[in-house]
Amino acid sequence: MLECLGEVHGYLEGLAHKIIERTFFRFPSLVHEVSELASGVLLKEKDKTAEIIESIIDSEEGYCFTNDTNYLNERTDLLPKTEGTMLDPQQAFVNEIRARIDAYFALVIRNIRDCIPKSIGHFMVRCSIDNMQM
Repeated sequence: MLECLGEVHGYLEGLAHKIIERTFFRFPSLVHEVSELASGVLLKEKDKTAEIIESIIDSEEGYCFTNDTNYLNERTDLLPKTEGTMLDPQQAFVNEIRARIDAYFALVIRNIRDCIPKSIGHFMVRCSIDNMQM
């Protein structure tokens, strides 16, 4: 996920540089100074955003919890109901635990895939724009 942040940072830095060159083309001595200022703001926001992303991932790793209705509805029985076949209770329990872990892992991956781009958009893009306007 930090690769995504790096790509967004690189794109924003390139975009900022192009905008600065076009805006200050009549003042070439200012282009470098303003570019350095913009790069500094973007780097500072990138570092803050990286901390936030790492916190999100740490919270997912360190705290097992979900309110996902699909997960809760599918995983309510301790031992799954089998249709007509008798399974060894221990094997059935192991299979169920494996299925729960796999389902929970998929849920965490989905949540992170949804959350990280939003966080990058908010903290990297929005905060950078707000800080440059000051």
